[in-house]
Amino acid sequence: MTSTSDLHKVVEFLADTVGLNATFEAGVSGFCDGVVIRAGSLVVDPQVCAIGDLLHEAGHVAITPGRYRHLMSDDLREGLKLMLDDVEKLGPDSEVFQPAMQCSDPEATAWAWAAGMHLGLKPEIIIEDDAYGSSGANVRSQLLSSELGRPYGRVTGYLGIHGLAHAGMTSLHNRGGAAMFPEMKRWRQID
Repeated sequence: MTSTSDLHKVVEFLADTVGLNATFEAGVSGFCDGVVIRAGSLVVDPQVCAIGDLLHEAGHVAITPGRYRHLMSDDLREGLKLMLDDVEKLGPDSEVFQPAMQCSDPEATAWAWAAGMHLGLKPEIIIEDDAYGSSGANVRSQLLSSELGRPYGRVTGYLGIHGLAHAGMTSLHNRGGAAMFPEMKRWRQID
């Protein structure tokens, strides 16, 4: 059961820290039960939405370069196609090329993990056991084990962390005082 206070904490974080809109509406459902992405904003059914699903869907929007966020709706397929078509035209020297290449599901998962940890949520709430085709416990374990290198100044492990680092949103190491995952340099991709 989703805690109303945790849900409101996440929605406030999304608005105040990340700069993403999330509104409440009964009966909505998208790729995940109780939450849908509409034109780069999140619509949440507070009676149904799981915290992990909200964080994951928010992650998809947050890791998308700002110029393409408004294209993201429903299961993201059409928005991602339009973004990648445009990025292909712009070419690899474009400032959006690298960030756009880091907009997949593993990055959204890593982003959701970092956001949940930042908010002090329990790991089992951020990624429930039955998430990701009932492999949520395995994904959670990969994210937890990626932090084993923190005392040595390096994060390894889960693929999505590397994508966020390549997009410039976090770091895999603490050289120069860098924000090392799950800490984030920034919560939203370039605008």
